[in-house]
Amino acid sequence: MHALSLIGELQLPESLPVVFDMLRQNEKYLDFWFKDSLSENAEECVFSIGLHQTEELLAFLKKPDRYVFARSAVAEAVAQIALHYPDRRSEIIQWFNNIFGFIFRKKMMIVL
Repeated sequence: MHALSLIGELQLPESLPVVFDMLRQNEKYLDFWFKDSLSENAEECVFSIGLHQTEELLAFLKKPDRYVFARSAVAEAVAQIALHYPDRRSEIIQWFNNIFGFIFRKKMMIVL
């Protein structure tokens, strides 16, 4: 948890793959190390280092078998970009349209 905070504070965008490695761990691992603080700690870090890597963040969410709270932290971080950088609001709205469309298409394929 401390390393995640430090990466976020140092604002090292090249650390995103390391953070993704941590976030792609299973529920048991993430619950053991983060308990209820995963969303808030990961969100701050991902916001800081993923500010200009929204395509990578989108790709992370589209991968199967990601823990729901890890996905949530990434989505919340992206929402914070629109809040803190209003000039990027339309980009972030399109980003969310993309991920919601992806989820909808995936669910429709399961139903069909």
